[in-house]
Amino acid sequence: RALIAAVGLPWDAACLAFHRRQGTTQTVSNWQVRQPVHTRSVERWRPYAKHLAPLRKYAG
Repeated sequence: RALIAAVGLPWDAACLAFHRRQGTTQTVSNWQVRQPVHTRSVERWRPYAKHLAPLRKYAG
């Protein structure tokens, strides 16, 4: 909810059921969009840390 509020959008309970969305998704990761939240990708960003460092200032 904090993320939705931070970008100035109203809360919608459908945000919790994003993986049940019907219809098309305009992305090559269509399968991924339909999956529930998981922890399989935790820490996968680490190999890219040096490349992401300049962007950290925008993350707050």
